[in-house]
Amino acid sequence: MTPTLTHFLSEVAEHYDALPLSDNSTATRRCYAALCHELDAQFFVLTSFVRVRFVAINPYQTSRHMFEDIEKHRNLDVFTGGEALAPTHLFSATALSGWTYNLVFRAVHDGLAHYPGRNSFSPTGEFRAFVAHTRILSPDAVRALATETLGQNAYYNVAKRYAPQKFALLSPSVIMRALSLVGDA
Repeated sequence: MTPTLTHFLSEVAEHYDALPLSDNSTATRRCYAALCHELDAQFFVLTSFVRVRFVAINPYQTSRHMFEDIEKHRNLDVFTGGEALAPTHLFSATALSGWTYNLVFRAVHDGLAHYPGRNSFSPTGEFRAFVAHTRILSPDAVRALATETLGQNAYYNVAKRYAPQKFALLSPSVIMRALSLVGDA
């Protein structure tokens, strides 16, 4: 990871930490609703070429194991554990698939953002997966995506613990800076 990206992700972690657990604003609800709507379509695309299974144990030791499972078996296992979402968080709602949007998001992000570019689960790989996923989402959905991926992963890699799940938005300026660093990742 370049010094520029390392420094930027430290700043993102601070921004994420400063966000409220839930601002429940009109903008946050609009952006998460856009992401949920687009995830329904993306999950349909993903499941047209990969069998997605939701499992109670962490299925892959490394991203390489996930890539091999997709390549060799057309299978993607998705971990169902982690922090429970507040009922007001739109990711706790049920998607068209019958799963929560939180689980659908995990599947879509792994299958359509990590896998095609073989973006690992390292800090650089997570950043690249965020950038890859921005390319197939609307601007409003990207704002929610940034909180869910860029913010949470930066926090995890700086604080060395899982980020608290938040229903709020990183500022557009943070997202624009992230997208300007694409060549540095």
